[in-house]
Amino acid sequence: MIRKPTFDDAKYKFNPLAERFRQNFFVSVGSRRLEAIGIFLTHGVADTFSTIVAADQLGAVHESNPLVRSLLMSGPDYAAVWMLLPVLFVSVVWLKFGDHIPHARGFAITLIAISIAVVANNLWRVANV
Repeated sequence: MIRKPTFDDAKYKFNPLAERFRQNFFVSVGSRRLEAIGIFLTHGVADTFSTIVAADQLGAVHESNPLVRSLLMSGPDYAAVWMLLPVLFVSVVWLKFGDHIPHARGFAITLIAISIAVVANNLWRVANV
């Protein structure tokens, strides 16, 4: 039986080892699902947690974002909900439309790295009170 070549087959020239590597690595490790989870955990959960801890230790007046500052002054629970909802929405949209964004993987990695830097800065400020 002759198999009809597909776009991916031409790229890997029917090399079974390369095809197995592509299926195991790029589909499972490099999926949009992991990118969305990474965005939500770093930009959502970790940033919200570190911002609330920093506001508790330093005061909400030290928050540089005026919208987040007003949320923090309303209470930490209120701030946590309204800080997590937009990131949850973006993470869900990322699952659906991430494939249509040019350089999506680079954008996701950059966003995660910047979020880690922000969290580290928040925790560093708390530690040096």
